[in-house]
Amino acid sequence: MLVRARIWATARLVARPLAIYLASRVVVLGAVAVVSQLGIGRARHHFPGPWPTIAAKVPFLRALSTWDASWYLHVATDGYGSDHHKFAVAHHLHVTPDMAFLPLFPLTVRAGHVVTGLTPAAVGAVVAFLVGAVAAVMVWALARRLTDRRVADRAVALWCFFPGAFVLSLIYAEGLTVACAAICLLALLDRRWAVAGLAAGLATATQPSALVLIPCCVWAAWLAVRRRREWAALVAPALAPLGVLAYVGYLWARTGEPIAWYHVQRVYWHGQLNPYATTVRMVYRAVAHPGTLNYLVPSLGLVLVVIGAVLLWRWRPPAVVWIYAAGVMALALSSAPVGARPRFFLAAFPLAIAMARVARGRAFGVLLGTSAALLVAVTLVTAATLKLIP
Repeated sequence: MLVRARIWATARLVARPLAIYLASRVVVLGAVAVVSQLGIGRARHHFPGPWPTIAAKVPFLRALSTWDASWYLHVATDGYGSDHHKFAVAHHLHVTPDMAFLPLFPLTVRAGHVVTGLTPAAVGAVVAFLVGAVAAVMVWALARRLTDRRVADRAVALWCFFPGAFVLSLIYAEGLTVACAAICLLALLDRRWAVAGLAAGLATATQPSALVLIPCCVWAAWLAVRRRREWAALVAPALAPLGVLAYVGYLWARTGEPIAWYHVQRVYWHGQLNPYATTVRMVYRAVAHPGTLNYLVPSLGLVLVVIGAVLLWRWRPPAVVWIYAAGVMALALSSAPVGARPRFFLAAFPLAIAMARVARGRAFGVLLGTSAALLVAVTLVTAATLKLIP
């Protein structure tokens, strides 16, 4: 009876964030359904070379497979470097652009495809939906741990309806990254070191933004050792980088280049740290070309950075939380080809908690309604016209 009561109590707790997440997916997938009837892919992708062919035959799944989703599906279906001569620009490096995409998400899609026999696109859509649900629950759980239930409800609503949250329904790794990151931060706060390290290790095999979890684990372990001589805390920073180290080791063995991932970013994706390009130059271009969404949206994202920084400063959450949020924002602002795009602030979910603390009543309703409208607009523009890079 006690176990059953605990299960029922847990189900009641997670029902609300799940309901909010499902409502947001109705909005996004409804917009994608419209996109699938209009057709996609008529514009050229922003990549100096061939783009993977979207293999999905169903228009709805094809709409979910646009942009980076096609790379994830390519890796899940054919593996890394399966068509070197088609994609390679620098043959002497033995690297291909698909190697920029970390392996945990495509490996999960591939495993689902093998087990179920469904197409990779169908499995990818299901996996993205499910990990997005887990991420929503964990964001809510972290917010409740840091604040209270009402703030947690508002925080998960703002996060699920954030304009960048459309990628939770595309075949992207964002949901998996956020789920692992939230579990890691919650475990660090509860001093569950092995859980924190494992979650961080998995996260670092999903996206580069998850690398911020490594200094979070280091900081938490250092405090635990200094204050309580809790040497078990060292497990967290020891496990945290294993995901990315395993992938870097794989690329080294595969290509013979110890810094193959760096070469992939530099040669194919123009990846370099250039805060000037993502701030001053981006704003200048937005003013000079106000109709260009790829300049306007990141410039508006800079406003979100300033607001988020102020709210985090006023909130003063536990150090690991603000280290994570500040680190994700800093990476987004430092990456020249990325910038302050809505998708990349989805990982900075503590910002949603900080906003939920101060947005109440009518102000919260206006903020949520505006965010939901922008979510629909971003979904339609990104998937249907390819005029806005996610």
